Amino acid sequence: MALFFIIMVMQTLSSTFATGDFRHISYEDLIEKSSLFTSEGVTTYSQLLFDVARQQVIVGARDNLYRLTLTTLTPLEHAVWPAPADKITTCQDKGQTPQNCRNYIKVLLTNGKSLFTCGTNAFSPLCTWREIENINNVTSRVSGVAMAPHSPASNVTALLARSNGGLFSGTPLDFSSTDAAIYRTLASPNLRTQQYDSRWLNDPQFVGSFETKDHVYFLFREIAVEYINCGKKIYSRIARVCKKDPGGKPMLKDVWMSFSKARLNCSQPGEFPFYYDEIQGAAYSPDEGIVYATFTTPSNAIAGSAICAFNMTSIESSFNGPFKHQEHSGAAWEKKRVPNQYRQHCDVPVEQHQVMDNKKYQLMDEAVQGTKIGPLYSTTMERFTHIAIDKTSTKFHQTITILYVATAEGLIKKLSLLSKTQVTCVVEVWGPLPSPAMILQFLKDSQSLYVGMENGLLRIPAAQCHRHRNRQACLNAQEPYCGWNEHMMKCEMAPNQNHQANHWQQEIKSCPVLTDPVDGGWSAWSTWAPCQHGTGEIANGYGRSHSRQNSDNTEDFDTCQCQTRVCNNPPPENGGSTCTGPKIKVSNCTIHGDWSQWSSWSGCSQTCGFAMKTRSRTCTNPAPAYGGRVCVGHDHDEIICIGLPPCPLTKQLSASSTTTTTTTTTTSIQTSGRWSSWGPWNSCSRPCNGGIRLRERTCDKSSSYSNDNDCPGCNFQIEHCNTQPCSESRKFSAWTPWFITTNSLNTSQNNFGYIEKRYRYSCKEQTEDPSNIKIDLVKEEERFCRNDGSCTRGNVNKKVIDNDMVNSDSGCNIQACKNALKKNDNSWSCWSDWSLCDDETGQQYRTRNCLQSQGFGCHGVNKEIRDCLSKCNDEEIMSNALPRRGEIVGASMGAVVAGCLVGFLMGLAMCSLAAFLYMKRKKPTVPGSPHYISKQNPYVAVPLKEFCFQVNTKRQPSFSGSSHGNGTLRTKINPNVNGLGSPKLYPKALDYESATLKRNSHGQQHIRADLDQEKYY
Repeated sequence: MALFFIIMVMQTLSSTFATGDFRHISYEDLIEKSSLFTSEGVTTYSQLLFDVARQQVIVGARDNLYRLTLTTLTPLEHAVWPAPADKITTCQDKGQTPQNCRNYIKVLLTNGKSLFTCGTNAFSPLCTWREIENINNVTSRVSGVAMAPHSPASNVTALLARSNGGLFSGTPLDFSSTDAAIYRTLASPNLRTQQYDSRWLNDPQFVGSFETKDHVYFLFREIAVEYINCGKKIYSRIARVCKKDPGGKPMLKDVWMSFSKARLNCSQPGEFPFYYDEIQGAAYSPDEGIVYATFTTPSNAIAGSAICAFNMTSIESSFNGPFKHQEHSGAAWEKKRVPNQYRQHCDVPVEQHQVMDNKKYQLMDEAVQGTKIGPLYSTTMERFTHIAIDKTSTKFHQTITILYVATAEGLIKKLSLLSKTQVTCVVEVWGPLPSPAMILQFLKDSQSLYVGMENGLLRIPAAQCHRHRNRQACLNAQEPYCGWNEHMMKCEMAPNQNHQANHWQQEIKSCPVLTDPVDGGWSAWSTWAPCQHGTGEIANGYGRSHSRQNSDNTEDFDTCQCQTRVCNNPPPENGGSTCTGPKIKVSNCTIHGDWSQWSSWSGCSQTCGFAMKTRSRTCTNPAPAYGGRVCVGHDHDEIICIGLPPCPLTKQLSASSTTTTTTTTTTSIQTSGRWSSWGPWNSCSRPCNGGIRLRERTCDKSSSYSNDNDCPGCNFQIEHCNTQPCSESRKFSAWTPWFITTNSLNTSQNNFGYIEKRYRYSCKEQTEDPSNIKIDLVKEEERFCRNDGSCTRGNVNKKVIDNDMVNSDSGCNIQACKNALKKNDNSWSCWSDWSLCDDETGQQYRTRNCLQSQGFGCHGVNKEIRDCLSKCNDEEIMSNALPRRGEIVGASMGAVVAGCLVGFLMGLAMCSLAAFLYMKRKKPTVPGSPHYISKQNPYVAVPLKEFCFQVNTKRQPSFSGSSHGNGTLRTKINPNVNGLGSPKLYPKALDYESATLKRNSHGQQHIRADLDQEKYY
């Protein structure tokens, strides 16, 4: 009956967590904003040490140490620290399992400069000092006995006291974990609790420790020695020792003289209080001087948990009170007042009689009471383990306490303590995690909770504001870290940590509101996993029903890879809107192959007699994928062509042989090979103006019925491609050299100078055929050169359009005329101004008058035409005119004829001399021999004649004044080579580039050359 009453009280006073509550955050959703560190093959991430100054966290796992960054958990350094092989062998020889005979890290501490680490080392504890920024560098090694336990299952707590106070630890000291002690090392003298005395420690399980100015406190649970007369029961304890305890002298020189312990009372109040006797975790807040601890019911009782807080005032009050003492084993435990100033004040010297009192009195009579009459928070059907704390400011609280509590089921509860109302609220529930937490610590600098698990280290941001999608949901969450930002229109932390900002709204006055509508939100996508789908196709597609997860005991159904998500982050409640969008992603589904449509029938293999035509199909509608079945059936079909005329037979074949041939042909066709599918078209042979492309197929002769015969038909196809016309390509040549015009030499104006012209051509092509290339004259320029060699031009541009010359002149020389030329100089007047632009032709003109007074006129035109948009160039004085000697030679026809005659005579003399020398050196031949030709070869070339011709050519001017010339120009491309490819006598070129007139007619000189040629044969 009493047990039933207790259960009813627990259910009444405890708060429960509703399934589907928006406060629940799954691990998959949590990991999206969190950081996770794992290492393959490494387990038991049980120790953490924060080094904020270096922005790193030291992690202790089985056989390994890690240095990670604080926020992203990025590895900085990895140190492997396994147990030696001989230690492992010895450990297993003593009956321990291979799993336990490893090096489990149990202690991680720092003095600010170095790192102190301890491990079980295969039941042979070992500690090392390492550089904190180079954990692979071990500076020293010491025995780990009394600093770390032998067994990985044993609990341990340790701290390095400030001001070189030494290492204080609570741990078992022996292999069997029966001798537990609170020990001080690394300071003199080494002290411990009395060995094998249950009144001091009775099978303790340490959960934490902390230090104050003078004392070090230890939190643990142990078998209650004061309850031993009524049975076996576990109580929660807090013990303390002085940092500077000198020890007993001389009898108890290695034993604490300041050790005392008291019970921690965490219970539900009432006439018959309900006690949570077993402490599981603790966290000390130095700013408040409060210890927060988690308590549970015994392991063999109905699961229940509570959180209680104890301030230092209550703790010191208990330690300053009377002791609880038992005179002998059969006597009752009674209150006993004993002077213990040396325990309260560590600097008081110990009297000799007090040494004996220390052996008798350890347990305080009064239990340490919590800050409240009852627990801060309690629940049933759950077992709390570790606890971490944080302090934060809100819009309405200067400081509010946030508790993070881990459960044995892998959940983490975030609780807020409202100081004004003394109410503890469940703000969020995270998880369940992949494994229960092995260590739980909060770091204010990163605003994150660090959770050590079996297979990794997880960093979870404290604020999960992004889950609340509107203003009301953000305010209803009563999240101490979150508020609604009116500027950003989203739920987020206080801007710049300014909780009093006007545009940041927050309501932390009560627990989260669970009655208002909550809009649903999608969870994170699950990992890809095999899933089954049905075989029925959806109309016009290949969709499947993905409703069954794959399992080992099901049939071999068609499978896909699927991702799913659930509308539970948070779930829609109280009329809130549900989630929109797909809840499943499907990929890599099994696809069974199916045939495509048959292709069109091919042409007959021949135009007469027995012929075949074929068609084909492919297994691509769809193609088999991800384990799908291939298509069943044949991909090639053949039929006989009907209605073809018989093939003509040769005259040598008889009727009987015809029948035999037809039969043989039929058999040959039926046993021919098979064509493969057509391959892809190759690239087109031309990019434009029509090209061709080709595709091929191969003949498969490997079939059993093909009889190794060729396939009927062609193995390639050709078609036209890129039939579009090519775009016109047009390029311009460079300007030709200046040429003296014929008319300027034949006029009387050559007394003053002559006219030179140069030309520019364009090349057009729309095809690759060189015969279709068009060459047109597009520009022509003219200049007037005086006899002194200086030239002046008016920048006249002439274009040829449809074989008509059109002037396009620039407005040059518009300055006033100079008086350099007089009227008797046979010169022109100044050009008039340009006329207005003609709208129809788009041109304008100007004129000039001839100032000639001697009656034979001026050379040149009196009217110029140009395009209206032409630009003006200044007068150009050219420096590449022909020298004066070239002008004089070209002006006299008699000089040209005389030069040719002199050259001819000189060439004839040289040819005669060469013939005489040749005949003189020639050996006599055998006369009358039938093997030799007596007649001279009429086709023998006479280089001497050509040599003479080249001598004349060398001395010809660039312009020939022959009356039979037609004015065509010829340019000497290579002055060192003549027209027949033979070197010239004088290969040295002129100092300037010259040009000559090309002769097209077979005129007088060629006739003369022919007559001269006949003289030599």
